[in-house]
Amino acid sequence: MNGRKPSTWAWITVHLAYPLLPVPLEGFIRFAAANWTLGYDTFSASTLAISAGLLSVFVNQSLRGQEDILPDREDIDTRNGACAFFMISGIVFFVLFGVVVLMYTLVTDRQLVVLTPLLHVFESVVFIFWVVPVASAVVTQRTFKLRASFI
Repeated sequence: MNGRKPSTWAWITVHLAYPLLPVPLEGFIRFAAANWTLGYDTFSASTLAISAGLLSVFVNQSLRGQEDILPDREDIDTRNGACAFFMISGIVFFVLFGVVVLMYTLVTDRQLVVLTPLLHVFESVVFIFWVVPVASAVVTQRTFKLRASFI
């Protein structure tokens, strides 16, 4: 390390802001391209799903890399539970990414319009539940005092 002190803001930037950055960028581009009108297609559920999955994996790796000076068995079990939660969350969002991309491709390229309601259901699940790993990451960062430093 280059002597910089690890910080909470660096952790939030690296583990929360960077993985979620493509979502508002893509949304802004779509918003501008659609003559500044906000619609259901402004934000992509697939981009949000992959971003939430990456966020979950990043937080999991941050938790796994943390070492305590005097480890307590209860703290270790709590950390392992949080690791399992974020790993499961990552897997779920990666699967949702695949499902949304597949359904979108079938609806648009193969003209299987009967799948449109199902596509909207999966997109809605992503748009509703992406908050869970983000809020959990903030709570986890505060609970375990996770810190990072910029290189």
